[in-house]
Amino acid sequence: MTAPTAYEHSWGRVMEELRGSAWGTPEELFGGEFFVQNIRAALAAPPPPLWYDPSPEELRFSSGLRVADLSCTGSAWLTAIRVEPGAAHGELWFDFDRKLPGYRKLDIGYAGYLAALQVTKGTSGWQLLFTDVSLRDDEFDWVVEGLQAMLETFPDLFPGYDYEPLRRRLEERLGPGSAG
Repeated sequence: MTAPTAYEHSWGRVMEELRGSAWGTPEELFGGEFFVQNIRAALAAPPPPLWYDPSPEELRFSSGLRVADLSCTGSAWLTAIRVEPGAAHGELWFDFDRKLPGYRKLDIGYAGYLAALQVTKGTSGWQLLFTDVSLRDDEFDWVVEGLQAMLETFPDLFPGYDYEPLRRRLEERLGPGSAG
């Protein structure tokens, strides 16, 4: 057995710093997960590993990313924060490793992300509501079904939250104007 490299050791430390949960309904109607790490630890960690041979532009872009939230159950989805030198705030990017390669920018900041995470409880695919991705494709049927189930179920279970903004976002992603 060989000793872990500094990169592997750093990622092991990242995995130890995560706090989250994975859940599902008994009927497997829908589920979700979140594994968020402390923002300071996220910014000090290495960039996420790449599982493909990136172009020079992709390599440059991904080297500035730091994992903020990731899937630990096998979906390979992750949300990363990217802070450019001199920028007042970081950008959030979501990689869902499906039809569209690479990361998609989220239209919320870190505080908004944590607030949405509180409302959605990490329902699978909730981050797509904050991108320009169309969910009309058959590939996203299971995501749409889970989001619809969340929007039907959660208002009764968690009446203190307003689900109408998420409902509107889902309608936008299912409408003709969303990018694909």
